[in-house]
Amino acid sequence: MEPLQEFRQAGAHLYSSDKIKWVDDSLPSLAKLSKLIGIFAFSFLNGPAGRGTYVFPTDGKRSIDQASKLGLKNLLIIENQPSLMKNKEDVTWTRLVFRKI
Repeated sequence: MEPLQEFRQAGAHLYSSDKIKWVDDSLPSLAKLSKLIGIFAFSFLNGPAGRGTYVFPTDGKRSIDQASKLGLKNLLIIENQPSLMKNKEDVTWTRLVFRKI
């Protein structure tokens, strides 16, 4: 799932596979994702937004609770992963994987 077209296209280019479907959807409703079956991976940025943008605060455990209401079972949670980009020491990532049950 990636709501930004540019990021979706870049991800699809880097991870090209007929087993991966990039979905144009967004939190909190996940209206399109809720109709699909499969395994879903999410990455949430934690830290300051870039110039002219806004980043909503995220909480992995709260996201898991909300996802369970949509029929998603949590398979993996990795929090506080450092950014690999230069000059982003104040940015971390939360990675979540779910399966539609």
